[in-house]
Amino acid sequence: MAILYFFGIEIEVFFNIKMGMPICMIMIFFFGVGSASIANLILRKSNLEFSLLGASNGVFAILGVSLILFANQPIKFFPIPFSNTAIIFGLILLMLFNHQTKKDNIDYFGHLTSFISGLLIALIIR
Repeated sequence: MAILYFFGIEIEVFFNIKMGMPICMIMIFFFGVGSASIANLILRKSNLEFSLLGASNGVFAILGVSLILFANQPIKFFPIPFSNTAIIFGLILLMLFNHQTKKDNIDYFGHLTSFISGLLIALIIR
C-alpha cells in the first residue's frame, strides 16, 4: 500500500493535469494484473493447480510507469531522499534475490511481466 501511495499519486496527478485523463492509475493497475494473468495462463497452461490473481502485479505495473515518467524525482523515505530509479531497482533486485533463494508461492514471473507492461505503457504514452 505504501508503493501505491508514493508512486500512484504522482501518476494520477500527471495524467489528470497534463493529459486530462483521470483514473489512469486504476487502469494501469488492472492492465498490470491482466497482463500477468494472461502471461501466466499461456506459460503455465499445463499446470492445472496453478491459479493467479494478485494485487501486487498491478503495483509492479505502476512501478514500471513511474520508472519512465519520474525517473529522477526524489521520494523521501523517512528523512532520507531516494530517487525513484533507486527504489524501483532495489525492489526488483530484492524480488529476484527472493526468487533465487526461496521456493514459495509468490508469482515472481507475474511481477516481472507487470513491471515490463508498465514500462511499455509509459513508453507509449510518453
